[in-house]
Amino acid sequence: MKLIRLLTKMFFMICVLFVFAGIYNQYLLYTQERAIEQELLAQLYQATLINEQLTHELEHLLSDEYVELAARQLGLVRNHEILFIGVD
Repeated sequence: MKLIRLLTKMFFMICVLFVFAGIYNQYLLYTQERAIEQELLAQLYQATLINEQLTHELEHLLSDEYVELAARQLGLVRNHEILFIGVD
């Protein structure tokens, strides 16, 4: 009779240890996943900033004012204009 009680208590203790080991393992996995999430969020933030900067730059480069300025630097003129090159 005492042997059965002892085996029952040992079985119960082993089950409890397995449950705690499983919970601890899940906790470790959770902390690793949280670290990965934080790293990915930081990368996403950086990518968003770069995207906004490139979008702004693209809008600037496609604007009429910039195209006209670039054309004038290349020596191009509009219709009915005369190219004037100063000689110093």
